[in-house]
Parts: sequence; structure tokens; C-alpha cells
Amino acid sequence: MQLQFNPGSTIKLMIDRSFENERWTFLRMYYNLQALKQEFLYGCRPIIGLYGCFLKSPFGEQLLLAMGKDGNDNMLPIALAVVEVEKFDTWEWFLELLRTIWTLMV
Repeated sequence: MQLQFNPGSTIKLMIDRSFENERWTFLRMYYNLQALKQEFLYGCRPIIGLYGCFLKSPFGEQLLLAMGKDGNDNMLPIALAVVEVEKFDTWEWFLELLRTIWTLMV
């Protein structure tokens, strides 16, 4: 739905498709809106801040954020990811997607 109303947005979903327990398991999700990309390019300082925090859920996921700051010191979320655990592998995955998307834009 987001891709239909916000063309140029990126949504990536990673699931475990092993059929050992006969169900798929959510692993990671990356979410980046085109409108936020444009706002960052034209209204924010050229610095990206990174942040990770726990989510209150029975599954123990974590939220990874990339944020920008505009001229009025307001924070603007650029991209977010929900991952299974905060570790080097998940940060590498998040930053690689972020780098790939931004390289295509500039």
C-alpha cells in the first residue's frame, strides 16, 4: 500500500522459510519512504544519526533508526528497520540497504 501511494519508497522483508515447524518466521524489515528521502536531501544537514532500541513485544525485536536533523534542530526519521537482535550482522544489513538506496538517489 505504501509503495502505491509513495512511489520510490523501499520496503524489504526477510523471513525464515524453513518448514521444520511448518510456519515462516519473521526476521527483519527495512522501511524507507521516498517523501522522507526527499525531505532529508533538501531540508536537512548532511549528517545521519544512528540509533537502536528495544521494542516492547513478546518477541524481543529491536528497532534501528537512521535520522537526520533539519535547520530548526528537529529530528527526521530517514529509514527504520525492525530486526531480531541488535548485533553487527543486523547493523551491517541495515547500513548496506541504506547505502544502496542513497547511492541510487544521488
